[in-house]
Amino acid sequence: MRLVVVSVVLLSLLGLSLAEDPYLFFDWNVTYGTISPLGGPERGILINGQFPGPEINCTSNNNIVVNIFNFLDEPLLFTWNGIQQRKNSWMDGMPGTNCPILPGTNYTFHFQVKDQIGSYFPISPSYRGVARIPPPQEAIPTRAATGWAWSFNQWRSFRWNLTASAARPNPQGSYHYGSINITRTIVLDSSTGMVDGKRKYALNGVSHVDAEVPLKLAEYYNASERVFQYDLIGDLPPQKESRVIKVAPNVVRIEFRTFVEIILQNSERSLQSYHLDGYSFFPVGMGPGKWKPESRQGYNLLDAVSRHTIQVYPKSWTAIMLTFDNAGMWNLRSNILERSVQGQQLYISVVSPERSLRDEYSMRNETLLCGFIKDLPIPPPYT
Repeated sequence: MRLVVVSVVLLSLLGLSLAEDPYLFFDWNVTYGTISPLGGPERGILINGQFPGPEINCTSNNNIVVNIFNFLDEPLLFTWNGIQQRKNSWMDGMPGTNCPILPGTNYTFHFQVKDQIGSYFPISPSYRGVARIPPPQEAIPTRAATGWAWSFNQWRSFRWNLTASAARPNPQGSYHYGSINITRTIVLDSSTGMVDGKRKYALNGVSHVDAEVPLKLAEYYNASERVFQYDLIGDLPPQKESRVIKVAPNVVRIEFRTFVEIILQNSERSLQSYHLDGYSFFPVGMGPGKWKPESRQGYNLLDAVSRHTIQVYPKSWTAIMLTFDNAGMWNLRSNILERSVQGQQLYISVVSPERSLRDEYSMRNETLLCGFIKDLPIPPPYT
């Protein structure tokens, strides 16, 4: 009898150790409908007949399964702003990572909200029908400087309370970011110009355009050279006299598990905002004018609050730091729709040299394929 009891206990413990985190399942029917976000009726998209769409109420580490049925007459994608998709850029839902869900078809997103707490929202990077693209913004009057100074000071006051004993999110494994050696500094400067009679927005002189085949798939199939060229931009902005905007897929390679400083520089006269998929980062500094290495003297290297979106004030810069330890293809984009649609974005390729499941999930069997990729043999899975 004693042996039987011990065996039962051991089996119970084994079962607990192998149990997965809970699963939540959702069906989303995406249709057209009449909405009035700006007061007057217009055509927009609904999810299960709702605008805004339904809420996903989940707990940290839950597995989320969303089956999306596209009843529109155009392709559709969803990306999950703020969800880090650890080891899983296959589920990021950007045109650089996923083929679109074609009209009359469905696709299932399956991801885990790994070690995350907060409120996040999905957006459709592929649907433009409800978006009104405004004309270029007017120059900000000089009298607005006082307002920006106030906002600068407000940002500086937004810090972690390091004396609190409560649990805090732990992005990329360390709160001692100020003592990690910087392995690379990338300065990204936005610009605006006309290309073939159309307004384009660029980062370091390159205005991103989506390719027929998602960049992540091209990379996974070892067919990158047929779709894009790595590192069209350098780590520093081009000289002003050579600022001719090039329109092409904009992909920057960053070495896996390196600690990188990125400077988001705004040489224009309008407020800007950026979002990075796949990560949280530490915003360590902001300042007026052009960033210089001496600007690091004013960094907050102790208690910056991690986030995935950050503002850049007019004629100013913002510095962020992070460890690129999440293998995949990740989008860095302007949060201003007009600017991102017209090219102010890029993708960051972070490749683990091991091709190991420890670092990244293999492509799922259900992954949508498009373009010439459909005719290529499927690469062997990670091990």
